[in-house]
Formats: sequence, structure tokens, C-alpha cells
Amino acid sequence: MRTFVSILRDSFREAVDGFVIYIMLAISVLTIIVVACVGYQPAEAEVHLTKSIKGFAVFIPDKGESKAISAVPGVQYEATSIKVNGKDVLFDLEVTSKLDPGILKAGFPEPFRTAVAGWMKKPYKSEKRKIPPGVLRGGRAGGDTNSDATLKELEIALAPEVSAEEAAAITDDQMIEFIKNQFGAHYGCTDVKVRRRSVPEAGKYIFEIEAINLRGSRGWGHSLSFLHWSLGSAADTPLGLVVHVIEDVLVNGIGGAVLLLISVILTSFFIPNMLRKGTLDLVVSKPVGKVQYLIYKYLGGLIFITLVSTITIGGVWFVIGIRSGMWDPRFLITIPALVLSFALLYSFSTLIAVLTRSAIASMLLTIAFTFGLWLVGYIKKQLDVAKVMGEGDLDGVSNVFDILNNVLPRYKDLDKLTSKVTSEGTYTPILLRFQDMIIEPPSYFGVLGITLAYIGGFLALASWRHATRDG
Repeated sequence: MRTFVSILRDSFREAVDGFVIYIMLAISVLTIIVVACVGYQPAEAEVHLTKSIKGFAVFIPDKGESKAISAVPGVQYEATSIKVNGKDVLFDLEVTSKLDPGILKAGFPEPFRTAVAGWMKKPYKSEKRKIPPGVLRGGRAGGDTNSDATLKELEIALAPEVSAEEAAAITDDQMIEFIKNQFGAHYGCTDVKVRRRSVPEAGKYIFEIEAINLRGSRGWGHSLSFLHWSLGSAADTPLGLVVHVIEDVLVNGIGGAVLLLISVILTSFFIPNMLRKGTLDLVVSKPVGKVQYLIYKYLGGLIFITLVSTITIGGVWFVIGIRSGMWDPRFLITIPALVLSFALLYSFSTLIAVLTRSAIASMLLTIAFTFGLWLVGYIKKQLDVAKVMGEGDLDGVSNVFDILNNVLPRYKDLDKLTSKVTSEGTYTPILLRFQDMIIEPPSYFGVLGITLAYIGGFLALASWRHATRDG
């Protein structure tokens, strides 16, 4: 243990002497400051609530537990008498059944009661609807949306089978439970007080709503500002989506790439400096085995990047929590994800360093290796989207990149898994179900297994070559 600490201290001295560590810490602090300067302004209740409440027509069966979504036609939701108390919102929720009164008198199940009864049931039947992701994003569909097997699928529950007797048996408490669940599904707001008000009009229901912190919930629309300047973002963009873009695109994506690049440059000197004649002889005479010393040096680099990642990601999470009010800890999964990505790149760098004993070769080849993995993942993603959009015959090229993505380390897939986990802490349940159609996350075991196998393989080759090499 004392030897390992000594080697770690030696690696730290190398980093400090190169001044790169100061640059990394400065970038970390700058990133935290920039994120702290971002402000989140909730949308005006009159405008946003009036528009967004109409989405209550969509619900999640099995009391919000199903993976499918469903809807009952003929139900309209409107928000009236809106009052705002800070981030709390008080209003009347008017639910109207838009069916001809004659149809209702003929014994047809009343739509709102049908929706509540359907929400309480497991989906009696659901189907996978193949829809291009561009449709959800407001883009064009393109191509044959019925035959392309690559189209993403969303499990949609068909209109529930509810008899008139079942609909008529729905109680006020069940209606209230349904309304509360809708606030959780669409806004992520769970502290809601609901009271039904009696009205003489058939097919119409009025609920008095007091939604605590509704304007601060992850599903409420927000606009962004930087210091005192508006960033021009739409005021109806959900807060959770805005935070996810900052966390996943700016921090984990761009920031993570910069952090990994600088770390590769910094640590590319560790192993070659260790292998310089005289340095290694002095160390192994203590005695410390050559392979043991190499592994210690590798672990020292991992500890170094872990500390920097923890400072950066932890600081960003803290200031986002203060500024937005969202404190979901799942964003912190970015720390081990970045460390694992660096562990892969550093194991390759270690192998090249042992083979060439050149810091420059180790640095340049590792950067090229990183870019190659990123390029394969990026092209595969674009080909998948192109196939979904029906843009030409790309099966041959797509198959090649599918094979490359499967056999090479899953560098980009680590990003997909991280994005999947962090979105679960920022998206609303409804938005998550739509995300399942757009994003098809890779297998956890496949990504981690292949990545760890490559790390072990690179280190094993480096250790073997280092142990069998003279001098």
C-alpha cells in the first residue's frame, strides 16, 4: 500500500509539473461558474397551463404503472379561474365529455368515467405502433412507415374496454386519484390537493385544484437566461428537458469530451516517463515487480481523473440544484461513466506507451483511437436515423457499421446509457414513454462487458510486453 501511495504521489507530481492539472481545474471551475449563471424562468400560468392541461387526454393505464399509454376520445380538459401563489397554482379543472347527449342517453359509456376506469385497469390490449422518431420531434416522416422494420416502436394501449356499468360505478375518490396521477405523469408534480365540485350539467366535471410547486416541477414550461440575457428558449419547454440538455449535451457531451481529451494528453506522459532507463531500475530494485508497477501507474491515472470528474460533475449538479430546484442524484452517474470511458482510453494509451516508449505516439494514437470510436458510433446513429426516415437503400453500409459497433469498444453506447439514466431523473413519466420510441438504449451488460473486456485485454498485452522486454 505504501508503494502504491508513493507511485500515486509521483504521478501527481508529474501532473503538477506539467501545469496541465491547473488547466483542468480551471476548466472545471469555469464550467461550474457558467452553469451557475444559467437562470430558469417558469412560464406564465395563464398561458402555459391553458395549453398543457389538454395533454391530460393521454394517460398511463394500470394506475400509471404500464409501459403503454392510452387515451379515450371525447374528453376535453380546461383550466379556468387560475391563481398563482409563488410556484403554487390554484385553479378549476373543467372536464367535459364531448359526445352528443343522445349517445350518452342511449347507454354509451360516459368518456371521462371511461378514461378513469381504463386508467385503473391493465391494458386489455396494446400494440407496437411503428412511428418514425422525426414525427414526434415535429419532423417529416418520409418513406414507408408501415413496412420498415427499423422504425422505433411505442407500446400504445388501445381504448380500454369499459362497460357502461363499470363507467357508472366510478366514484369521486377514484376520479380524484386519477387526476392526481395525471399531474404526476405530465408534470412530475405529486403534491396536489383535489376536490370535486358538484355541477348540474351532465357530462361535465369541475375539480378544484391546488398544485404545490407546480411551476417548479420538471414538466412545467421554462425559459432560459444567462446572467441578465435571455437565451431565447421557448417558455413552454419542460424544465426537466432543459436541465437534461444542460446535463447531457453540454456537460456530459461537450464537457466530458474536453475532459477526456485533456486527460489523455496529460496521462500520456506517465508510462513513458516511468519506462525511462534508470527510473524503472530504481523502482523495481525496492523491489516492486514490473507488472505491479505498471498497474499501479495505471490506477494512479484513474484516481486522478476520478477526482477531477467528481469536482466538476459534483459542482455542476450542486449549482443546477440551487438554480433550478432539481436535485435528482442520477446525474452523478456521469462520474463513473466518464471514469470508465477514460479507463478504456488510458488502457490503450498504456499499451501504446509500452510498445513505443514514446509519449507523443501514445498521445496521438490514443486521440486517433478515440476519434475512430466516436466516428463509428456517430455514423451508426446517422445511418439508423436515415433508415427510419426512408432515405435510400442503406442496408449494406448500415450492416457494416452495425458490425463495427458490436465488435469495437462501446464508446458512444456509454453515452447512450448515461443519457438514459439521467433522463429518468429529469423527464416526466409521459415523456419517458415517448423517449422509449426515439431512443433504443443498448444492453447494459453488453456495453459494460465489452468495454471491460477491452480494458483487460489492453492491460494484459501491455503487462506481458512489459514483463518480457529487456531494459
